[in-house]
Formats: sequence, C-alpha cells, structure tokens
Amino acid sequence: MGDRCLLLHQRVCLEGLQARPDLNGREGVVVAYDQADGRYTVELDGGDNLRPRVKAANLQRASFDAKAVPAQLRARFKRANISARELPSEVFDQTQRLKLYALSKQSEVGAAPAALPEGASELEAAKWAAWDCVRHLDQVQAMKSYTEIIEKLVQLISSSDSGAPPKTFEPPAPLPRKEAASQANAPPKLPRPTPTSASAVPAPDIDVPVGAPDLEVELGPEPTVELTTWSTKGVLIPAGSTTTVPVVIPDTACTVVYSFVASSDTLSGTGYIRFRIGCPGAPSDGAAFVDQTQHRGEGRFEVAAKTGVLLAVLDNEAGWSPVSVAVKVDVTPMAQLLALQVYKEREATVAKLVGVGSVIREQLARNAAIGRTKCSLEEQLQALRAQVTAVQEQLEHNASDMVACDERTTALQREHTELLHKLKSHAGV
Repeated sequence: MGDRCLLLHQRVCLEGLQARPDLNGREGVVVAYDQADGRYTVELDGGDNLRPRVKAANLQRASFDAKAVPAQLRARFKRANISARELPSEVFDQTQRLKLYALSKQSEVGAAPAALPEGASELEAAKWAAWDCVRHLDQVQAMKSYTEIIEKLVQLISSSDSGAPPKTFEPPAPLPRKEAASQANAPPKLPRPTPTSASAVPAPDIDVPVGAPDLEVELGPEPTVELTTWSTKGVLIPAGSTTTVPVVIPDTACTVVYSFVASSDTLSGTGYIRFRIGCPGAPSDGAAFVDQTQHRGEGRFEVAAKTGVLLAVLDNEAGWSPVSVAVKVDVTPMAQLLALQVYKEREATVAKLVGVGSVIREQLARNAAIGRTKCSLEEQLQALRAQVTAVQEQLEHNASDMVACDERTTALQREHTELLHKLKSHAGV
C-alpha cells in the first residue's frame, strides 16, 4: 500500500494531464485509490460530478504553490530524486529513509494530514509521523534541505570511489576523533562491492601475485561530526522569571536532541518548568519545536538548513518558588552523520576485501609450493624413466649375449658328438 492512504480525503490540485488538459489546475478531494493500477479517484469541485482517475504524479496538495519555488531549485530537486534512487540501499538506515521521505513529501505535497487515516499500517504510521515532524518547513525549505543532503552524499560517495578523500565534510573546528590509520602510498582501484547481506563478501577482481605485499587501501581521514552542545547541571530560575539561551544551528539540516530536569527546595523536591525551543522573534504562545511544562522531559526534532539560531527558553513566570534546572541540548548535522556512516561502511567493506586478498595470497602461495613439488617429482620421474630405459637396453644386450652363448654351446656340443663318433669309428677298425 505504501503511503497511498495519506492522500485519501485530502484536497488536491490536478496538473500535468495530457489527455484532459482542461482539468489541469482544478481542485478536488481524493475519494478512492485503486491499488491494481495505482490511480486515485478525485471528486472535483464545481458540482459537475467529474471524478477523474489519475496517477500520483498528476496530484499536488491544494496548498502547494509551485510558483513560489525557484526554477533552479526545482531542477536540483528533480536531479536529487533521481540520484537518491541510484544510491546503494545500505547507505540509509530506516530512520534516515523516513527523514528523507518526509522532506520529499513536504517538498512535493506540503504539510501532512492533520491526523493519521484510520486503518493505516505500521509503516504508513511511521511515514506519517516523520512527515508530520517537518510540517513547520515550507516547500522551499524542505526542498532545499532534501536536495543538499542528497547532493552532499553523492559528492562524498563519488570522492570516495575516485580514491580522493572527501572535501565536503571537513568542518573548520571538528571535535577530536580517532585518526585514520591507513597511510598507503599507492592504493589499488577496487571494484565497488554490492553484497546481498551483511555477512556476504563479494569476490574481488584483484590479481594478487605470489609474494606480493599486503593489500593496502587509503580511505582518507574519517569524516568528523561537528557537534554543538549546550549543557548545564543546574541553573537557578527565580519565581516569575525567564532565562533564554541561544543555540547555534550550523548551515545544514540538523537533528536536535534535548533533555531537562527541574527540581525545587520544596518538601517534595520536584519542580516544574516550561521548556521551550523556537525560532527568534516567534511569540511565546506561537509555534515552537518544543513547548513542555513538566518536571522532566526529553526528545528530538529536525531543523532545516540555514535556520541560524534557536532560542531555548526556561520559563518560571507561573511558578511560586525558584527552580533549579539541568539542561542538555545537542545539535548534530545530518549530512555529517550520513558521511560518517558511509565512511564506516566503506571501511568495513575494505576490511573484508583485505581479508579476501590475504586468503587469495595464501592460496596462491600454496599453489606455488604444490607447483614446485610437482616440478621436482616430474624431474625425478624423468630420471627414473631414463634409468629404466638404460636397464632395458642392458637387458636386451645381455639377452643377445646369452643367445650367442647358447648358439656357441650348441655348436660345441655338435662338434663333441661328431668327434666321439669318429673316435668310435676308428676304435672299431
């Protein structure tokens, strides 16, 4: 079913119809979906009872204003969609797929339905939740965030495939991390692996001669993640007051993770605080990423690129006593996280290839040893055959001598018999 139920009962606008161009631009409500041919039935406004059946590509949410999106950004977004379909499936985990799906839907359709349609599957519910999380972004912001993530990921993979270290994901002030240990001078060009499972090792097309050095591959430095953190173990907020702290957002789409705990000097020791994270200039009762009044809380949300600064507000204006609050807010760029994940996967793949190369090298060495043994045995066999030939020749020569001896013996016996006969003849006379 995919996410088809998310369009049911939604107002849409028809566009791009070739057979009925007169219907382009008309609005209506999606009333049915035919899974067999993938078409939606739209009941058009106007009272003329028109109910065309169209594909998803011919639908836009009625609130979507395509003219508000610059043509250059629309072209980049279209190319990013094509590139995303060509990326290896193992590049994204489920959470990242949902995030990109949400940005894509927010770009193409607009905000998610106000409520999850009845009968939705678990996957459709997860898609709707991800889509709903980015409803604060307009079409341009969502489209730009999606496009930048895919473009940077494609650039990273292309740089890695060419053997050059990626340059896009090198922030000016990275956190200290483990440096890459690989320092090979001339890395061989490896084929891009496409394993069917996590344990599958593809057979590399590598010619490893006997006695060759160990296979060395230079992956370049490990991509760093520029983590921004605001943390305090206990900031005192007097009764009736508010404390505001700016949280800097890098120039890219980010994931924000927050947690807070409030305590007081009352008998129970439990305090309550209004914890709010929103954009500068937004009213205190306006839309915000987080707005909770409770003892403790935690969660996460995503912000688009070029958000700039968020304001974290600790509001105790409604309290009767001072409250001590422990807060932690972490801001992590999504593109850098994706770059690090791709690097780790390539590192694991190269490790498997190195292991396969060692096995091939050992097998070739064994084959060479067997070949040398075979040559030695063949030489011994040839020597033995020569000896057999010499013995056969000697036997033939000895046989000839024996025949000659037999003939001589026979002749002597005949002469001996003749002499005896003559002697007897003379004796009789």
